[in-house]
Amino acid sequence: VPSSSAAKKKKTKLTEEQEMESWDESTFLQQQKSPLNRLACALLEQWKDEICYLEVIGNTRIPIVKFTHAPTNLDVDICCNQTGGPESAELIKRFMQAMPPLRPL
Repeated sequence: VPSSSAAKKKKTKLTEEQEMESWDESTFLQQQKSPLNRLACALLEQWKDEICYLEVIGNTRIPIVKFTHAPTNLDVDICCNQTGGPESAELIKRFMQAMPPLRPL
């Protein structure tokens, strides 16, 4: 008669095997996408002919999606849940006006 712990191990192993057999990689990847990855996919689907550069930078303190809108050559950086963006942009603009050598940086 198998012990209780041996029966549990066998049951757990069967459950893991069943999960592995039913695992669908594409579904898993879709579920694991971050909001920025989903945004990047949506941009590519909706503006595929209008985006000449797209990059998701996710392993940083503030993850961003960078892209370039080809018809206007406008560079765009998008981040989520960061409230200081407009203030930071205004500060950088003032710095560049006050110190023109900063522009190439």
